[in-house]
Amino acid sequence: MKFFPIHVDLNGKRCVVVGAGAVAERKVAALREHGAAVRLVAPQVTDGLRKLAEAGAVTWMNNLYHAGHLEGAFLVIAATDRREINATVVRDAQERNILVCAADKFAEGNFVSPSTVVRGDLTLTVSTSGQSPTLAAVLRERLSDEFGEEWAEYAALFGALRQDLKTSGATESARKAMTRRVLDDPEIRALVCEGKLLEAEAQARQCLSSWSE
Repeated sequence: MKFFPIHVDLNGKRCVVVGAGAVAERKVAALREHGAAVRLVAPQVTDGLRKLAEAGAVTWMNNLYHAGHLEGAFLVIAATDRREINATVVRDAQERNILVCAADKFAEGNFVSPSTVVRGDLTLTVSTSGQSPTLAAVLRERLSDEFGEEWAEYAALFGALRQDLKTSGATESARKAMTRRVLDDPEIRALVCEGKLLEAEAQARQCLSSWSE
């Protein structure tokens, strides 16, 4: 199955996680990180999830799953350790036209969560369309090693330079070449790695101003 890659705004949206083990805990953490209003459905939960519920960070429905738990949901993740329950959750969600992912059988749902590397506003994703989560995890580790924390600064730098590039009058191919020139500049890289973003921005603007196709 081919999945269309897309980034979705979950801020304030109700997202339901059915299950309460290690997988569910990771999914809850990821959803909360992106601003979702998480509803957790399980009769028993991990200590970590219990603490989140007690702090009001998630809404814990302390009972067995039923279709009513999906009311108002934008997105659902079935993450129990029982295949039949996950299949029921997927069926109920799809009948209601809700985005749903089965953690144990990706092809059954209508979306998958890719492995990600996040560096500030830069997000790199890897997906095998559910065919091999292990391969995706290994590739994510390689990306994490290759793209260090300095790339958060690069993302911020190019955010500051965006208007300059748009109004430069250069063609798209030229703008790409200008971007590569800034990325390859050793002085700019040194400033970025030292966290001197304002100095890096000034140097980058000087680099762009001297550009000629």
